[in-house]
Amino acid sequence: ADAKEYKFSVTGTSETSKSGKSIEFLLNVNPCYSFNLNLKNGNDYSICEHSVLTVPVTVSNEGTVSNDYNLNVVEAPVWVRLNAKNLVVGSKEARTFLLAFAPDYGVSGNYSVKVDVSPDKGDLKAIANLNVEVRQCHSVSVDIELNEDVVCKGVESKYNVNVINNGEIA
Repeated sequence: ADAKEYKFSVTGTSETSKSGKSIEFLLNVNPCYSFNLNLKNGNDYSICEHSVLTVPVTVSNEGTVSNDYNLNVVEAPVWVRLNAKNLVVGSKEARTFLLAFAPDYGVSGNYSVKVDVSPDKGDLKAIANLNVEVRQCHSVSVDIELNEDVVCKGVESKYNVNVINNGEIA
């Protein structure tokens, strides 16, 4: 049931005399375990390889009961980490944990990241779906005119080497 007030009529009727009586009954359903998950900067991120980006993720307990929340990265590359495995959040309070992206050199492309937040109390569950673009900011290519050479001791040799910065950063 949704969190709100519900009004019922409860009626009791005698089987023999057919007399009866009705009373009204008010049932107030509280949002005991309601919570929200908020990514401060949205769901799409872009990062250079060999750098670190931290994303604050906030769990807001909108319920009437304090709750423990379990945090898990359920789908992501190995370079995605959480700074906590669980949070205790009081009623009507919020706490923030950090999701860190730290791809190494040579990593590039688009990646999906899923973070699961499950409370100990209640049936609600939240999944944050993020998209991370890793750019090759520090890429370099090297080309030499010869793949192999034979030289004599004491003889000077010169080779042309072409080095190109393919990355975004000089």
